[in-house]
Amino acid sequence: MDRRSWLWKCKLSDKSSGESDSSGSASSHSEPYLDDQEVKPVSSVSSPNHSHSPEVSSRIMTDDETQEAETAKSLNEKLLLATILNDSSPQHGQSPQPEVCQSPQPEVSPNVRDGDVQDSVKSLNEKVSPKIRDDDVQDSIKSLNEKLSAALLTISAKEDLVKQHTRVAEEAVAGWEQAEAEVASLKQLLQTASQKNTSLEDQVSHLDDALKECVRQLRQAREEQDKKIRDAVTKKSKELESEKSELQNHIAELSKHLEATKVETTTVHAQRDLQEKLQTVEKENKDLKVELLTLSKDLKILARERDLSNQAAETASKLHLESVKKITRAEAECLKLRHLTRRTSLANDSRPIANSACLESQTGSQSDSGERMLVVDDEMKNCDSWASALIAELDQFKSGSSGTRNLVNIPVEIDLMDDFLEMEKLAALPEVDNVSSSFGAETDSDQVLTRDPSSKVETELLLGQVADLHEKIEKIEVEKRELEMALADARDQLGTSCDALMVANNKLSDLQMQLDLANESKHAALGQAEQLDGERKDLALQLESKSAQVAELQLMVASLEEKVDRKELELQLEVISAEAADLRKTVAFLEEKIDAERTLLMKHKANADMAEACKESLEAQLQSANTEIGKLKGIVQTLESEVRKEKCNCR
Repeated sequence: MDRRSWLWKCKLSDKSSGESDSSGSASSHSEPYLDDQEVKPVSSVSSPNHSHSPEVSSRIMTDDETQEAETAKSLNEKLLLATILNDSSPQHGQSPQPEVCQSPQPEVSPNVRDGDVQDSVKSLNEKVSPKIRDDDVQDSIKSLNEKLSAALLTISAKEDLVKQHTRVAEEAVAGWEQAEAEVASLKQLLQTASQKNTSLEDQVSHLDDALKECVRQLRQAREEQDKKIRDAVTKKSKELESEKSELQNHIAELSKHLEATKVETTTVHAQRDLQEKLQTVEKENKDLKVELLTLSKDLKILARERDLSNQAAETASKLHLESVKKITRAEAECLKLRHLTRRTSLANDSRPIANSACLESQTGSQSDSGERMLVVDDEMKNCDSWASALIAELDQFKSGSSGTRNLVNIPVEIDLMDDFLEMEKLAALPEVDNVSSSFGAETDSDQVLTRDPSSKVETELLLGQVADLHEKIEKIEVEKRELEMALADARDQLGTSCDALMVANNKLSDLQMQLDLANESKHAALGQAEQLDGERKDLALQLESKSAQVAELQLMVASLEEKVDRKELELQLEVISAEAADLRKTVAFLEEKIDAERTLLMKHKANADMAEACKESLEAQLQSANTEIGKLKGIVQTLESEVRKEKCNCR
């Protein structure tokens, strides 16, 4: 706020100085300057954002203030000219200079408002009007008024510019404050950085001292290490000799183990494949067992269905026998009724006139006989329906037996049908004989009566149905024999398949035993091979460690050559060269052992090839067993299809 007040004070001082300096300028210079002022505000308004610094804003403010002061000067000069014209008129000889100088100068300022200017113009007009009478003076007054209005417009525009410049100045002050804050923060950062630099310099000095001490310690440590190395070389030479003896003993033991594991590693690769094949064969056996269990369940279901069909056939035969008996009884009653009706018709012809009581009794008997005839007809219809149903069942039975060849149910049903027909024949013969004998006696007694042709037709139809039934029975017997033959063949096939399954199971058990033995030998060989691999790796690690030790010794020799005298170095070199020669010998010996192990591995590979040949032979045996199992599966599938067909026929 102090800076902003300082800026406004600067503005006021510039305004006062501009007014005092521009009091003596001429009116001829004011008009073109006003035109320039009308152009300059546009340019200043068009670019208000380019003045961001306080120096530029102060310059712009001073320029605007000088322009306002010059406009005020031009207005004062015009007013002076007007007063001079009034003084030059013939009516008034007074000098109005003090009035003009007193009135307009304080009114015209940069912050003049429109109301104040209008009041001043009116007062001037009131003062000048009684004095000026000429037309020229009036024209000049009009022009002055127009110029005053234009000056007022420019003043208002400049006031707007002043406001804009104040805003720009405030923004510039804010930016300046921000810049000062940034400068202060940067100064603080510089101070902190300088402090850090001083602390770092102190640390560097301390580190230099520490480095010097470390260098001294390193020198001492090197000297101590040289002594330790000399002692270590002597110790390691002794240790190497002891380790050489131990390695020789280990190599002898390993050679013995390799010789023992030669025979066992031959069957390692073959046993894995055999085990896998045995697992597959076991899975197939399990599947076959499951299929056999399902087939046994299906056979049990078929046996139950057979029992149910037997029961149904027995019930049907019983119903048929009862219906046949009812039919024979109904036929006998029909014949009796017909005989009675014929007798009554003959009696009526011989006796045309009868009593009413006789007629009523005859009508009652006729109605009873008619009712009996209706009942008999219904029974005949029912018997016909039963017979047609039985014939349809026989046809269905025939078609089902010929299409699917039921191996279990059909022979029993055919036997039942044979028994059923024999029972029908035996039940029908005595009743027919009795009826024929009774009717023979009646016909002998009544020679006038004749048999009804409808009964003959019915008997003929029944005889035709019986003949058809006999033909169907003969066909069923033929089919029964064929089905029995097929059933015998199927049983033979089942027996052979069961025998083959037993043989296959025995083979599988033998193969399983072989695989178990092979697995045991394989596991033992794998364990020994793993032991050999571990020992070989240990030897390789020992070789690497020895080679690393040799390299370290060589490096130590190189370092000792630089530090120790020539004589001592020569002695040490001789010792180290001897040790190196010994180490080389040990390395060569170990390489020879590795070559021997490689040859043994080649032999093991040859044995593995032999095991693979054995495996291939076993695979051929397994393939043959698989083919036999496939054949058995085909037979089982055919049997399953036949069982399914029998199930469908039973349904």
